[in-house]
Formats: sequence, structure tokens, C-alpha cells
Amino acid sequence: MPRAHVEPLQNAVRRFLLASALDTNVDKDAAAREFTALRETAKRMPQPSATLLRYVNDRDVVHLGHRLLPYVGFYGGDPSLSVSKSPKPSAPVFLLHGLDDNVIPSIESEYLAEDLRGHAPVRLLLSGLISHAEADRPAHVSDVLQLAGFWGDLLWR
Repeated sequence: MPRAHVEPLQNAVRRFLLASALDTNVDKDAAAREFTALRETAKRMPQPSATLLRYVNDRDVVHLGHRLLPYVGFYGGDPSLSVSKSPKPSAPVFLLHGLDDNVIPSIESEYLAEDLRGHAPVRLLLSGLISHAEADRPAHVSDVLQLAGFWGDLLWR
């Protein structure tokens, strides 16, 4: 990709991620407007940026994954990017993840917790009170008590 095309595509992908966060019961109307604007942006972008942004907008992981796969070995080989390849911490690890996260599935925190168990004390809470990075869910007593217990454990250490 030509260097001049990189920054506009990065900015568009960031806008998509922000719109995805808004779409999680924060402001669905604003998210819809941004998704529509991003589709229009893709139409005006030069290739291959237009196609890549269209894959992102359409959440087309099959085609996007195929395009990105050749770079995984180059960019993804650094041990610091992989829990399974990096040194395990011995300090307690606290993982708090939104149960309905639409950006990073909560199962990823479950995998991380499982990988760390046996190396460090792990406390995992999948909370219905948060989505991706927002505390925007209706509060249920059990969720509040679980979250209070999680923070109590963290502060006790």
C-alpha cells in the first residue's frame, strides 16, 4: 500500500472501532450515522484502501483475514504479543471483561485466564455491567455485588 494511503485507512478503522463502541447501547443512532459515513468514505478512497475498509465495514473477516494472513508471521511473531509465548507473571492478574463486548469477545479473557492459571493467581470477572470500554448496562444486584467483590479483591492485594 502506498505510504500516503496508510494514515487515512488507519483513521477510518479507528472511526469504525469508535462507532462499534457507540453501537453497544450507547448511541445507536450516532453509530449508524458513522457506519454510513464510513461506507461513503470507502467509496472515495483509492485502492487497495477502499477494498480493505469495505471488508472492515462489512465485518468480512474471511476476505480481510485472507489479506492480512501474510503479515501475521512478520508482525505477530513478537513474544510480547502472545500470552502463550511471553514470560508468565507471578504477580496476581485481575481480568475484567464486558460479557457482551462487541469488539473483543469475552472468551478471549477466559482463554487468557486459563493460560495464566498455574503461574499466577488469576481473578476473572465477566460482567454484564460493561460492554467494551463503557459501563453502560442496566445494573442488576448480582452484577453489582460481583463487581464490588472483584474490586475488593484487587484493593486487598
